[in-house]
Amino acid sequence: MKKRTILIIDDDLELSGVLKTVLESRGYETSHAPDSEEGIALARRRKPDLILLDMMMKTVSEGISAAQEIKSDPELKSIPVIMMTAVEKETGFTFSPDSDREFLPVDRLLNKPVDPRTLLEEIEAALGG
Repeated sequence: MKKRTILIIDDDLELSGVLKTVLESRGYETSHAPDSEEGIALARRRKPDLILLDMMMKTVSEGISAAQEIKSDPELKSIPVIMMTAVEKETGFTFSPDSDREFLPVDRLLNKPVDPRTLLEEIEAALGG
């Protein structure tokens, strides 16, 4: 059986390394991009099963723009996107994939720091178990 692949798009290399370790210990194959431009290009080449996307990278909204681009691309739009963010903790602003779907077209939104068990549960749910 082919391993499920997860693309991590996050500029925090330390966190990305931890995510890679957690995911690969559970049998996922991972790839990483440090910004949205490289991440979207990698997604187009590799067609991952799921994308973990940071909200704030070079700019506060880089991840939001990336999510909008991914979900408007016919080749990528069916890939589940789980966004991870510290924006609520740092700014007090809250977002919801349900009420903010047009602006924030992601399947799930997790606040950093993300508990590894919670992350794995969310990934399994997004991938359909």
